[in-house]
Amino acid sequence: MYLVAPDTAIVETLDFFPPIVDDAYASGAIGAANAMSDVFAMGGEV
Repeated sequence: MYLVAPDTAIVETLDFFPPIVDDAYASGAIGAANAMSDVFAMGGEV
């Protein structure tokens, strides 16, 4: 986590998993949902 201002921070997450569907759009949606889940678990807001 990188603190930008007293009430704002940059939160990063990194995961790797092989594509579980052949559709690139669906794969991106799954990856985005997974990343947001990680951020929410750390107490972050999107």
